[in-house]
Order: sequence, then structure tokens, then C-alpha cells
Amino acid sequence: MDWKKFTYFVETHKQAEMLIKLQQHGYKIQGQFVRDVIDAYTNEDPDFMTWMNKKIIEKGNSNTKGRLQKKQKLINKEQQLSDLLFSQQDINNIFDLIEYED
Repeated sequence: MDWKKFTYFVETHKQAEMLIKLQQHGYKIQGQFVRDVIDAYTNEDPDFMTWMNKKIIEKGNSNTKGRLQKKQKLINKEQQLSDLLFSQQDINNIFDLIEYED
């Protein structure tokens, strides 16, 4: 596995706050936290992407905003469709009810 080092700048007091919070949440090093964030982003973890999409909208890039809104509509429609579909257990229950009535 190849590794790539990158550097970012943050105010000193923000870094201190972050280190304290990371330790409270069980992170011993900030690198692991950053790797976890990168994994969540690149794997499009739904919980992380909810936060990320909010940040994208706040930044106000209209091109990204439009794509994001279209993607969110598609996700919502997929969810609505899956809510309407019967699971195998639902189908079995329906057949059980039909048999019970006979």
C-alpha cells in the first residue's frame, strides 16, 4: 500500500480543541481520524454524506449545488420506491393470510 502525506493549516486553538475531542472519542492520533473521514467520504457513507452535502450547499457552488440537488432527488425517489415494494417476508405474510382465510 502506498501512502501520501498531506498537510493542512488550522488555528492553534482549533487543533488543541480537536485533539481533546478526538481523545474523548477514543482516537489516539489525529491521522486515524483523518483517514476515517477520507474513507467515509470516498465510500459515500450516508451519514457522512448528509453532513457533506450540507457543507456543499453552505459553500454555495451553484454547479455542485445543482448536481447535489438532482442526486438527492434521485436518492429520495429510490427510497420512496423501496418503501412501496414488498419484501419477501411481506409476500409470505400475504400468502399466509390468504391461506388462513380459506
